[in-house]
Amino acid sequence: MRLDALKNGINLIVKGSLKTYRTYEEQEKIFLSRFTKEQIAGAKTEIYQNEKYYLKRGAMYAAPPNKSLHCYGLAVDIFNIKQDGVLQYLLDNASKFGFAWQYDFEEWHIHYYKSE
Repeated sequence: MRLDALKNGINLIVKGSLKTYRTYEEQEKIFLSRFTKEQIAGAKTEIYQNEKYYLKRGAMYAAPPNKSLHCYGLAVDIFNIKQDGVLQYLLDNASKFGFAWQYDFEEWHIHYYKSE
């Protein structure tokens, strides 16, 4: 997909090792830095290790390690999603290469799925 994007004048940038594959421990560290066990009214919640966690105010969502596709090497975060043409290219072409969005609220986060 990256080569096709370049042919169309779009440079898809994946910056840093934590934008692609993450170990369980790396994902756990990210998750625990963004969620708390302290109850926060109206906050998004996740269950991790049989406990309820609340997304901290102003923090970006991160899946718990048992739910993150980064831990399986199937997800990638596109660093320059806000750059002109990048999101539109992905909307038009990601599925051709077997990619889709896991969460509506994470436009930069795409994952690979087995396509027909």
